[in-house]
Amino acid sequence: MSKVLIRNASEETVRKVVDEIFDLYKVNVKGKRVFIKPNMLGAYTPDKGVTTNPALVKAIVQACEAQTDKIIVGDNPMRALGVGGMDRTAELSGIREAAGKYYRNIGQEADKVDIGSKLVDGVPISRVLKEIDFFINVAKFKTHILAGITGCVKNLFGLMPGSVKAEMHFRLQHPKALTQLFVDIYRYRIPDLNIVDALLGMEGDGPSHGRVKKIGKILAGTNGVEVDTVMAAMMGYDPVTKVKTLDIANKEGLGEIDLDKIEIIGDFEKIPDFELPIGYIAPREAPQVLSLEESYDNWHKIGTIRPMNIEEKCTMCGECEDICPAGAISLDPYPVVAEDKCISCFCCAEGCPEGAMVVPENAHLYERFFSG
Repeated sequence: MSKVLIRNASEETVRKVVDEIFDLYKVNVKGKRVFIKPNMLGAYTPDKGVTTNPALVKAIVQACEAQTDKIIVGDNPMRALGVGGMDRTAELSGIREAAGKYYRNIGQEADKVDIGSKLVDGVPISRVLKEIDFFINVAKFKTHILAGITGCVKNLFGLMPGSVKAEMHFRLQHPKALTQLFVDIYRYRIPDLNIVDALLGMEGDGPSHGRVKKIGKILAGTNGVEVDTVMAAMMGYDPVTKVKTLDIANKEGLGEIDLDKIEIIGDFEKIPDFELPIGYIAPREAPQVLSLEESYDNWHKIGTIRPMNIEEKCTMCGECEDICPAGAISLDPYPVVAEDKCISCFCCAEGCPEGAMVVPENAHLYERFFSG
């Protein structure tokens, strides 16, 4: 039975928690080449709850630095160029400063590799994976409109250069196929240690423009599937098989998704009134939670929903047009979505720096988010 640690934490106490994690899991990286992969989805400041908190990244770097100076910190944001570019993301998120001399733009070099997927023959993966001995996956406690949660398994999608991720949305299209790909990438290089930043989390239709929620916790474990299972239970997923990445990973023998088979140490609690993504809950006016079968059906219907633009927030920057893998968006002068081309991947919503591209049924959430 593996162990998942949960500790109450703040930016001031996070180093103490990281030291406990290293002690509990007997992390030995002496002389080893270490890769620390935070969630750097896009160019957002830490208070938005989108990217891994820089205080946690700094604490992990310092804990590793006590044993080795062969450290790399990096990720591939959704957009390698433009306003959400890699270096810009690292700067605005505070991660570049937190990483210090160990920060690296890992998107500059990638190799096409066979990850053992039945969906794709080969995918570009950042070359950094070939250079390391120890992999620390530093995920974020967030919801995800298609995958249900972001977490540890989904965080490894960031091993692909940003433009390739959009391409995968277009090639696979269906949410179930995309979540299978997340599991395939996780299986290709299973992290040695997983740490989840839940100082600030995100509820609703994450991973970019859901609602920020203060949680004040850090989660950790050596099995990312089981850490994600505990995270999903804290969010209120019941059963956790509603999260297809967990369901698929469990069936492939990558981890337990039964809480009774996971040793939880520390401060576990279900978060009151945590709002799940629209594909995983009943309509807003309905008080009941959907059955598992109804939830799956609702989730599949995400593929029929088209994003909409909130003109009051839109700056007409063109990021949505550039990022759309299906070429379904054009500016006139605001973004217009061609319904016959749109594949409902929501890359536009994920990549929009202003949160102006939204899921129609949840437009009110974004208004609430940006109004503070």
